[in-house]
Amino acid sequence: MLNEQTYQDVIYAVKKAAAERELALLQEKGGVESAEYAKATAAKLKEEAAYITKKKALDNELVKFEMLVGAAKNLLTTEEVAFLGEAFGKKSGIYKAAIAAQKAVAIA
Repeated sequence: MLNEQTYQDVIYAVKKAAAERELALLQEKGGVESAEYAKATAAKLKEEAAYITKKKALDNELVKFEMLVGAAKNLLTTEEVAFLGEAFGKKSGIYKAAIAAQKAVAIA
């Protein structure tokens, strides 16, 4: 997620810089009152709104993911996995699934 956010930030920065250069050229060419300038300003504002919306969505996804990882860490303590191994046997599907989940949480 962090790499995706960085990628989106860079794309937005490039687009914003290009839009600002275009606005400066249009202002020089036709002034602030021209239709082209108004259209370019509207496009820039639309791009800013899309970026903010996408950034909020990515932030919300990251928060949800962190909450899920935290919940999984709370559920899968070493003692509980050991108990599953003792209760069901180390060859049982439940024990193997718990070990796999514990490893996945450790990686995350």
